[in-house]
Amino acid sequence: MSIEKESKNINFQRPYGVPALLEGIGELDGLFSKVERSRHRIANGLLAGIRTGITSIDAHMSGLQNGLHILAAEPAAGKTTLALQLALKAAQDGAVVLYFALDETADRLAIKLATRYAITERHSDIMSGKGDLEKVREAVLNNREILDRIRIYGDSKIETAHIGLMIQELKEIKQCNEVFLIIDFIQSMAARLTKAGDFRMAVTNLVGDLRDISRNHQVPILAISAQNRGGSNEAKMSSLRESSDLEYGADTILFLTNDKEDFLNSSEKRTVKLSCVKNRYGALFESDLNFLPARGVFTE
Repeated sequence: MSIEKESKNINFQRPYGVPALLEGIGELDGLFSKVERSRHRIANGLLAGIRTGITSIDAHMSGLQNGLHILAAEPAAGKTTLALQLALKAAQDGAVVLYFALDETADRLAIKLATRYAITERHSDIMSGKGDLEKVREAVLNNREILDRIRIYGDSKIETAHIGLMIQELKEIKQCNEVFLIIDFIQSMAARLTKAGDFRMAVTNLVGDLRDISRNHQVPILAISAQNRGGSNEAKMSSLRESSDLEYGADTILFLTNDKEDFLNSSEKRTVKLSCVKNRYGALFESDLNFLPARGVFTE
């Protein structure tokens, strides 16, 4: 049997070249229009993705571009604080943020955001009844337009199929094409979605669903991840819980790691290393950040 005849029998005979390569992408015009949008943003002094305000991320990743971005760290390293800071920066730049809180309560996260504008108040004091709540109320009123662009959801029953609809509705209601989705955190959402107890498969399915949401709705997604106990506080992809699913499904992977002595002895200011160990948009990098837990702020 000839190779040509065999190819026909097993349906391998197909046109080659650009049309075949784009079968899963669509028309060339659609592909080029996406590239042109990015070029237009850059030409106008913007980044290809959503600006984070963190110099190393914006320089090496051109912001958070459409895709799945993983942020991992051990407990109390500041994952949620950094995610809220990125959410606030995106809202300040005009994006709408969908934040799914599956670890902390939505109320607590809202207070953390509000106290970012009440400069003299700490969120820990407000939550414990010691701070000046009126100053926080005033700060919220003065910055209502920005804070209203951040939607925090604490509903643990949310299905991934609903998230796409919510993104589309927000784009229409807010007349905004930029939506930033944050999942805090991915293992918790997977645990809530699984019914058969196959946690590994639930994580796999969730990663696939999030990638589909990002592609279909052209949004960046930041998903916070837990680390395995054995690899805690290490910037290694193997330390991610259910690592193979996250390692291969993510477009970028970022770690926050603490200096242990600094972590134990300083409650006001800690040095934290931000490490990018996977980056489909550019080079890998490391940078040092200052974490101020009581203020809920990262600085460079």
